[in-house]
Amino acid sequence: MKIVITVEGVEVEGTVLHRTSRDIVVEITSPYQGLQGKSHLPYFMTTENFSGPLGDERAQTLLEDLYLCGRFLYPNLESLRKKWADLQQQLLSRPGRYTHEDLLRDRRAARSKLRAGETNQQEYGRALKEFKLRESKSWEAEHSAELSFFRLNWPEKVPRHVVGLEEVLGAPIPGTP
Repeated sequence: MKIVITVEGVEVEGTVLHRTSRDIVVEITSPYQGLQGKSHLPYFMTTENFSGPLGDERAQTLLEDLYLCGRFLYPNLESLRKKWADLQQQLLSRPGRYTHEDLLRDRRAARSKLRAGETNQQEYGRALKEFKLRESKSWEAEHSAELSFFRLNWPEKVPRHVVGLEEVLGAPIPGTP
């Protein structure tokens, strides 16, 4: 379904890519492209749904947010991408980084030791707990650094919650004006 709105005197076009009673996904097609926004209504929170007027209203709000996001993003894209790439490189080389792949590797090794009789069930359980804690702390540090990036580089008044901004900053965007 195509939608057209006017924001600050600019005609903004978009498409509703997906719409159910609980979910809606909108993509801006003009004046920017490649940005999508989505919204979800949890079942337990409301008796309303996106099938009727609320869905039309939410689609327009998402499209407006995508326009405002694109208006900031595109002129600053090169600078933001460089800063984002620098941050990602710092995170990859961060001492103490512990990924889910590291956890799986260590868990396999601990299980092999358990099967070989080199350790007991209690020590194996403690090791698993330690691996999960290390992964959680590592994820928290990376997430905190990414949040700081947005606080420093993204104006508060520009919506970013509707965009998978991390993907946008790391991938080419079609139709860049």
